[in-house]
Amino acid sequence: MSTGTVGSNPTSSAVTKRATKSPVSSFLDTVTCQIYAARVTSVDDLLRDLLRWLHEESRPYDEVMEAWRTSCPRLPVWEEAGDFGFVRRYRGDDGVAMVTLTPAGVAFLSPAPATTN
Repeated sequence: MSTGTVGSNPTSSAVTKRATKSPVSSFLDTVTCQIYAARVTSVDDLLRDLLRWLHEESRPYDEVMEAWRTSCPRLPVWEEAGDFGFVRRYRGDDGVAMVTLTPAGVAFLSPAPATTN
């Protein structure tokens, strides 16, 4: 048995309520975006630090892991470098696993070309 009036749409008021955000919800969205922006900036800065360090010379994988691996899911610097193809692992002549910067990593470190108006 329906409790609504004939011809009424019970979901229309629910849709209206969902579409209207409370001031608290809007504030939380803003804070979340600010936190995310700060995180992205800090990861990019750390990513650049890692790439600059590798740009100096290829390093043994174990040394890279000791210096840059983290268990913190909010600072995935090593993982980001690999996901973007900025680093490459290979075996040196002595069989040691090494890490080097790829051309994409070098390009990421290069300043963006100036745009003209």
